[in-house]
Amino acid sequence: MPLSRSPVLRCLALFPAAVTAWYAYTYLFNPRAAAQIFEFDRLPSGEDEYIFTTLMGLLGAKAIFVAGSLSLAVLAAGTRYLGVMMLAMAGMAYVDGSVVGKFVGHGEWNHWGYATGLLVYGLVLVGAVDR
Repeated sequence: MPLSRSPVLRCLALFPAAVTAWYAYTYLFNPRAAAQIFEFDRLPSGEDEYIFTTLMGLLGAKAIFVAGSLSLAVLAAGTRYLGVMMLAMAGMAYVDGSVVGKFVGHGEWNHWGYATGLLVYGLVLVGAVDR
């Protein structure tokens, strides 16, 4: 059986979905903790806090959609589609890291390390390493 068709690899895809769901919860219900995830040097206050909380809500909505889509792909889609979802998540994490690096000045590798793992995992699921 090709590695990309392994049922174990398919089930392990629920782990990134769970991580993304945890981020969604944090963004929506504890935006101050989300500021620490992004390694902001100072927490927003006043009018900035309202904007920050709104942006965290948008990130939370994005994360819920991604976690739900990935979970449904594990349950109902083929491994190739699941791999494409992983590759899309890797791209999202690379962009998130680039934005954090630009605005915070550090912390991009916290995203890029995760993105690299998703990239390799996605490539395996789409069959790039099958013979």
